[in-house]
Amino acid sequence: LITKRQCRIVNICSATGFFAIPNTCAYSTSKYALESFSDCLRREMSPWDLKISIIEPGTLRTPMNEGYAYILQNLWNELSTDIQERWGIDFLNNLIIQGINSPIMKHPDDPKRVVQAVQHAVMNINPCIRYRPGWQAKLFFIVFYLPPTCSCDTAFGNGLDIELDKQDFNVLSGVYLPNSVASLREKLLSKATVFRLDITKQETCCND
Repeated sequence: LITKRQCRIVNICSATGFFAIPNTCAYSTSKYALESFSDCLRREMSPWDLKISIIEPGTLRTPMNEGYAYILQNLWNELSTDIQERWGIDFLNNLIIQGINSPIMKHPDDPKRVVQAVQHAVMNINPCIRYRPGWQAKLFFIVFYLPPTCSCDTAFGNGLDIELDKQDFNVLSGVYLPNSVASLREKLLSKATVFRLDITKQETCCND
């Protein structure tokens, strides 16, 4: 690629490459690594005009998303009896219920948006360094990446949700602290969705 010059590398990453969610340790770690590799490679290859782009989609309407419960059940079945007893079947069931009821899983983005982003990265004269196709990737970046790490449960993070809600945006707000769910709901319109990011309890809260 270096000898050919003006070539392109497009790496398909994920929104979890800049915002890790519970139960995705291995997956998010690999995406963070790909983000770092791509950034480093882009800077190293810039003297040869080799362009590197990163695609960072959110949850997509794919077989992996649609078969979420089936995939988790198969992974569980492959575990040893000792590990299954240690975690308990309730842990698996709660994990499946939380995933299925999550607004992020219920409203996945169209995979065509990723295809369009790849096409632009390959064909455009000046490709973007990062593409965040779909509403989920953009939402994650604005709400969870730009603010400080603790901002999901601070006045800043909640204030952003409230302001967007006032401007008639469809607000999807994830919080960590138990008390934040009720207090934030009181300040938002009924169409807004507030859910708790907690793998230990079945509290994926929605105002559909």
